Amino acid sequence: MAIFGNTARGPMVDYEALARALEGGRLGSAMLETFAVEPAPPDWPLLRLPNVTLTPHVAGAPLPGGEGIEHADFEGFLARLRAGHPWLPEPLARRYARLYGSRTARLLDGARSLGDLGRAFGAGLYEAKARYLIANEWARTAQDVLERRTKLGLRLNEAERSELAAWMPGARRR
Repeated sequence: MAIFGNTARGPMVDYEALARALEGGRLGSAMLETFAVEPAPPDWPLLRLPNVTLTPHVAGAPLPGGEGIEHADFEGFLARLRAGHPWLPEPLARRYARLYGSRTARLLDGARSLGDLGRAFGAGLYEAKARYLIANEWARTAQDVLERRTKLGLRLNEAERSELAAWMPGARRR
């Protein structure tokens, strides 16, 4: 009997069809590590089937920044972010929302304009983001910011990378 397994995020599984196939004996069992909505709703049919193993990717908790994005409605979250920060360019708002989710509020804390984000190092990297990475994601060096946390090192030129490297020691002391 066939076994179904899924460890990928996104709209990849028709959960109703999967439940029918399991209940009807067309599939022997299923293992799911991620779900479209986490935590899974208590009335979800797959929760009551004995031939289903559910191992939530993050034990049913949203990923950091995923809290506050109800029903995994990213576009709704982005619309609220844009409404609260109309000065933030759409591509930057989208990138922050994708990377930091509800924690974008921490990154933008107190900012009322793009200028309030501080120095622009290039490729959409501002002081506010670098400070956020230092405070919340263990960034200690320019390489941490550019290579490990953002991959923006691929888009900054040597002068921009050097400017960030010169700025980092003072920022870490604050």
